Amino acid sequence: MGNFSNFDFESFLKSGAIFSPKGSKVVLCWGKPIHYAARKDKQLMFYTPDFYLETKKPWMTYPHHIEISRNDLRFFLENKSSQSFHVTWKNPQKDDFEDDFNLIQSEIREHHWDKAVPIVFEEGHCKTESKFRSHAINNLLKVSNNVMIYGKWNRNQGILGGTPEVLCIKTKSKNSVFTVALAGTLPLNNKNSKYTFKDNEQKLLHDPKELHEHRIVIRGIQQAFKDYGKVNVSSTHLLKFSNLIHLETHIRIKLHEEMSAEQLVRLLHPTPALGISHRKAGIQSLKRLHCQENRGEFGAPFGLAWPDGSFHCVVAIRNIQWRGSKIYLGSGCGIVKKSLLDKEWKELQAKRQSVKNLMGLN
Repeated sequence: MGNFSNFDFESFLKSGAIFSPKGSKVVLCWGKPIHYAARKDKQLMFYTPDFYLETKKPWMTYPHHIEISRNDLRFFLENKSSQSFHVTWKNPQKDDFEDDFNLIQSEIREHHWDKAVPIVFEEGHCKTESKFRSHAINNLLKVSNNVMIYGKWNRNQGILGGTPEVLCIKTKSKNSVFTVALAGTLPLNNKNSKYTFKDNEQKLLHDPKELHEHRIVIRGIQQAFKDYGKVNVSSTHLLKFSNLIHLETHIRIKLHEEMSAEQLVRLLHPTPALGISHRKAGIQSLKRLHCQENRGEFGAPFGLAWPDGSFHCVVAIRNIQWRGSKIYLGSGCGIVKKSLLDKEWKELQAKRQSVKNLMGLN
């Protein structure tokens, strides 16, 4: 088991942060963070802006941190997270989502947009103190390494999640960047379905609407980098994540010139997987839709910069945000011309259920 002698667990749960990419170690930070407007070289720094990148000081450091394996942290938490939690959930309003659906379809018919992503929030009530946070982290550690764990919090509010989506990975080689297109979803929540898992895989791989939505995201990423580097797109494959299957395509970029972490984020975010496919519309166009004013960090970049210059940034989906005892659980879906209202509404519910399953918050 890893060395926890210098780990102040109670302080971590009161004011801390966590980051764990796929199958790797976990970075745990605690103490009072210091916020900065820009990244400082040779320091371990979190990058946590809001979705609209309007945060004045999105970079922060903590006075203490350790790096340990996921298994060691899981074993450490096993004896500290035995309590179960019941959250009283309130479903989102379908009327608001229907308004957004119709607005997006109107923009698509007018050839202004190809795709857009509305969001909804389910609200819950539960004590979100230290034991709650420990419980949610422990549950996230029990699932597969496809889950990239991230979060930050203080005594009163926070965000915690497990995402399948990478925004960008910048390596020490400076001009090499990795990203993914993640769009196209099939819920697997019907235990009595006559279809096998293999049947569902084939269904998603040959679904015209889902494939079209996925290609829009690939095209958007290619367009973003067309003047900045050589883009290499891999073949599309399937990613199983909790009770969902996604279409995923790995994309690697060889940059002509080095770019900073924030330059990469602003170039990519939001991809059409979370924003609007027509770049000319701009991120601000999303503010015409419901739930935008209070979305906080849902869908925002959440990154960690290492002292060696590398940078790993995920997309903050499949999370909960909380303020006091109030919890906000968001979900989004890609709307294209062939989207069906009721099918998209069910997808939104399935995505929120996946978060409840991941964190043990049913």
